[in-house]
Amino acid sequence: MSADLISAIRAHQNGDLERAEAGYRKVLAASPDDPDALHYLGVLLHRMGDSAGGARLVRKAIARSPDYADAHKNLGNILAESGAPEKAEKCYRKAIALDDTDADAYSNLSIVLRHQKRHEAAVEAGLNAANLGADKPVAWLVFGHALKRAGMYESAVAAYYRALELDRGMVEAHTELGHTLYLLEKISDDGGAKARERIAAYREWLKADPDNPLARFMLAACSSDDSVARMPDEVVKKLFDSHAAHFDQNLASLDYRVPDLIGERAAQLRAAGGTRLAVLDAGCGTGLCAPHLRPLAAELTGVDLSAGMLRAAQRRKLYDELVEAELTVYLQSVERRFDLVVCADTLCYFGELETVFAAVAQALKPGGRFLFSVEHRQSEDACAFGITSSGRYSHTAAYVRDALERAGLAVAAIDEVALRQEGGTAVAGLLVDAGSD
Repeated sequence: MSADLISAIRAHQNGDLERAEAGYRKVLAASPDDPDALHYLGVLLHRMGDSAGGARLVRKAIARSPDYADAHKNLGNILAESGAPEKAEKCYRKAIALDDTDADAYSNLSIVLRHQKRHEAAVEAGLNAANLGADKPVAWLVFGHALKRAGMYESAVAAYYRALELDRGMVEAHTELGHTLYLLEKISDDGGAKARERIAAYREWLKADPDNPLARFMLAACSSDDSVARMPDEVVKKLFDSHAAHFDQNLASLDYRVPDLIGERAAQLRAAGGTRLAVLDAGCGTGLCAPHLRPLAAELTGVDLSAGMLRAAQRRKLYDELVEAELTVYLQSVERRFDLVVCADTLCYFGELETVFAAVAQALKPGGRFLFSVEHRQSEDACAFGITSSGRYSHTAAYVRDALERAGLAVAAIDEVALRQEGGTAVAGLLVDAGSD
């Protein structure tokens, strides 16, 4: 390996991407068939947003060196992150055939198998990863994910505990441990033992990271502390930034229906109106609603608090503008701009809704429409909304209607719907269509 290539790799590892790219290209100018330079430049281009160009270069590296196991693995990574899990699987299996001691290749294989809902095979690959990478917390994390998606919750909990033994600061292991205990709590008749274990797990997380806002919020959630008015912005950013890479695949595994439900209602608006609209996708995430909204939008804007989610949304190339901002603050900054505001599965992170509804009313043009979903609070107590132990808020239909009317928005429809599956059970929700005068 040449000194120039070593220098470029070091720059890549240190995050100096421009210097790394220049270094790789310098090597390739002198030696166009260098498989290492082709491979690493391909990985770099993918990281910089050119996944197609990156994959092309990695394939050239493999053509020059067919037994290059790491190149097969990284091509799999590019394809997996580009939404091609079946193609990625073939790459990982080739990498494993060339080096069957690579725990990371087995972990990555487990991930794409899980996203294909091939849970038994994902568990097998995850077990191989954990056995080969017994001291690797990520291997145990991925194994835990496979077990969880296969419905093997107790085993998943054990895997997450093992990951945390190896790395107490692993946020994803803490969050997944808490959520898996939540799922067990829902199906267990254990006198509240799992609920207590979950509270203890969040307290242990706070011992390891006393200032972690997500740990504090989730402890409050599973303790039913309704004094927390909404999920704090810093929690939203950390939570969704950490899940952005695999967000779409994870939701697909939960039979997530909200974008389709929004799309059906939006299609009715298009058929009725005919003219193309100024549309805001409020809390757009990775842009799952965008394919439904683009056909009726003359202008499609997305706003989200998570930079990671916005990067994923940008790759869809369907938005005219993407804005990183807190939802209510953004809505309050625009006036009479939008014909349609869509808020899909975002208001479940808000308790009180009057403030955000008033901001929506300000942002809508006269005659504008507001489509959104919330989790349905089906309770006989007097509480109009409340935090659930999942960390999300649920709202009664009566409260939603009243809050909309106070904001000056007229209710056209409130439909009871299933939002997604959670632990094998449908999550009850409300799909709401409201409008301004």
